[in-house]
Amino acid sequence: MKKYKVEITETLQTIVTVEANSEDEAIDIVHQKYRDEEIVLDSSNYIDTDFSIYSEDLPTEDEIRRPSGIDNTNNMEIYVKDYLENEYNHAVKSFDIEYDMRKVYITEIIWED
Repeated sequence: MKKYKVEITETLQTIVTVEANSEDEAIDIVHQKYRDEEIVLDSSNYIDTDFSIYSEDLPTEDEIRRPSGIDNTNNMEIYVKDYLENEYNHAVKSFDIEYDMRKVYITEIIWED
């Protein structure tokens, strides 16, 4: 049997009225209120749920744990490139990563044609 990653996307929605000098300012005000948790969406704001096969373009952050013994950027990049090419059986042209002591976050992959 094959393993599949299924992505679940739940959509919550609400309308907020604010006073502002422009549309951009209105969005900025609401965005800040949302970040400050003055606006909180919950199950009463539920709109839809979508299920789809997860795109194989980017692995999830949990798939690549930083191996012990890799202590510099060059070795980490070599490790990630090898991982991607072996896991997805496709040559990698380039990629961008960010990482900390435990996880690697792949922010972009460009595959060879």
